[in-house]
Amino acid sequence: MLALAGARFDPDAMRAYCAGPTRGPECARLDGLDVAAIPDVADAGADLRDARVRAVVALAPVLAPAATAASLAAIRIPVLLVGSPADERASFDANARALAGRIPGARLVTLAGARHFAFLPACNGWGRAFVRSVCAAGTSEADRARVHEETVAAVGGFLATALAAAPASR
Repeated sequence: MLALAGARFDPDAMRAYCAGPTRGPECARLDGLDVAAIPDVADAGADLRDARVRAVVALAPVLAPAATAASLAAIRIPVLLVGSPADERASFDANARALAGRIPGARLVTLAGARHFAFLPACNGWGRAFVRSVCAAGTSEADRARVHEETVAAVGGFLATALAAAPASR
């Protein structure tokens, strides 16, 4: 989502973060990854900004350590970041909180106790059986319902204000 607002990414910055002392849980997914083997890795820093996008909402954002400072500082559309210190897959401080401090005017909503996949729909029996990481213990259905309620309220209010202030271009 942030790439559509103008964020550009530097894979070397992400590797440095993951090799450093503040390495977050998101780095586990990159362990052993041969970045050179990714066919389009050279496109990571491409400008993917889309002028039709008038506001951006990022839930449980990740890869912020790879976002270039200049690209974040140049974002000129409203941005809402929703995250949680309880996110077990992405460091809240290195991602949501850091982005809020680096994107001009970005708004941060912090949801207590929300795990990374808490924003997804409630899990049924099939989900709990086949997608355990998404339906992980620690995100009760009551917690998921609360996260959904708080997220809908935050996103609805944000978009109503942001889109009213920035009419669609024709």
